[in-house]
Amino acid sequence: MLFFEDIIKSNAKLNLYLEIVGKKDNDYHLLQTIMVPISLYDTLDIKTTSKKNENSEISIQSNVDILKEDNILYKASKLILEKYKIPIDIEIKLDKNIPIGGGLGGGSGNCGAFLKKINEWYNFATEKELHNIALSLGADVPFFLLNKPAFCEGVGEICREINIPKNLEYYLILSNINSSTPKIFKEFSLDVNKTTPYKIPEEILDLDKTEIKSNFDNNVVLKDKNTQYDYFLRNNYFIEINSDEKLKIDKNYPLWSYLTQTNTLYFNRLEKYVLNLTPELKKDFPNSCKTFMSGSGSTFYTLTLIEKYLKNSNIKKVSIL
Repeated sequence: MLFFEDIIKSNAKLNLYLEIVGKKDNDYHLLQTIMVPISLYDTLDIKTTSKKNENSEISIQSNVDILKEDNILYKASKLILEKYKIPIDIEIKLDKNIPIGGGLGGGSGNCGAFLKKINEWYNFATEKELHNIALSLGADVPFFLLNKPAFCEGVGEICREINIPKNLEYYLILSNINSSTPKIFKEFSLDVNKTTPYKIPEEILDLDKTEIKSNFDNNVVLKDKNTQYDYFLRNNYFIEINSDEKLKIDKNYPLWSYLTQTNTLYFNRLEKYVLNLTPELKKDFPNSCKTFMSGSGSTFYTLTLIEKYLKNSNIKKVSIL
């Protein structure tokens, strides 16, 4: 009897930027977002056993109560066994540390890690096929196949790897409130006519794909609304926002530096609607720091935190992987 077994980590993600830019005919919302993998993780103990007939069995054990039919790992296992007729039993033991309904992609991360591992063992799908399987199971799952800092579009499935500064750390403010993504998007849809989406210019997105050349020669003086700059331009790119303002774009981190300078890094369009539905979340926030929301909540995060809060059980320090 042949079998495979491995214990793997399934990490969470943070949304460092999230904007809703449209809606598909099937009512799914289109977005632009920066997602990054972080050091908070669940653990999956995955075991497969070969068998002679096709009456496969799926066993999912977890330290949290999740109905089998609602468990994304069960759905993924069932889909693979039925679609590819692999004669195996699948047994998964899931140890969850990532909060459910916290906007950290815990379930999607479990699914992405599982799909990559089982395809590594049985090689049943091409990269494109695995991507399509992932998307059929959840909008965030394709990101976890890449599992690197990425700018994501569509419903979240179009992922472009990006460069971001290294060694970034954040403090998560976890909550036991399970945020309902459908309710959040319904609340947003009711308010959509009052909202003007902020779309990132295509020329900025293109900088991650093309060789960047400076717009100017060596040393120049540029004026913006407040200050004169004297830049040595060999390592930078300038983009004109309007006739009075030019932004200095670091060619190593073009999207990151653009969002920082336009004060749209750490923006989340859904935050207002989450707090409208669950105002009790506000009481968990330290008054001394600026907080930002990941996904559709309920987890918020901050860049700095005063020492007295570090002992709180709902505070976790994480780093970007």
